[in-house]
Amino acid sequence: MYVLALIAVFASVFLMTGMMAGGMGNFIIFVDFPSLILVLIILIPVLASSGLLRDFNNAFSVALGKKKNKTLLEMKRAREAVELARKTLVATGVFTFLFALVVILRTLDNPEALGPNVAVALLTFIYAEILNILLLPISSKIKVKELEYLHGELPEKDA
Repeated sequence: MYVLALIAVFASVFLMTGMMAGGMGNFIIFVDFPSLILVLIILIPVLASSGLLRDFNNAFSVALGKKKNKTLLEMKRAREAVELARKTLVATGVFTFLFALVVILRTLDNPEALGPNVAVALLTFIYAEILNILLLPISSKIKVKELEYLHGELPEKDA
């Protein structure tokens, strides 16, 4: 089902791009690898400095894995890591956009470049929000698994 969420996000981006005045040819304006790398450069150290980077990686196996014998502590740490990642993504998107906007406005000697520069600045915010949306179902699945564990619906871990 997580694949369905991925497909929905990408389909909505394609649909919105197709409705723009230039059609699907405009899709390339949404591709900016430096912006994506900037988001990851901030996200990964925040997770590592909190000691939750391994738990963030583990969150995907907790949420999407078939194996059901995870401990409550593993689930709670995984959910905390995903929630920290989501909060960091929102803060990163806002911070990078505002920072870039200040730089753009301070060097506004070419007014024709304002639109393209602001568009690129917005891409970090867009990427951060797309990643945030993709982490929503992971967080919810982990929370549901925690509730199921607490109510005894998951088998106990093998001794």
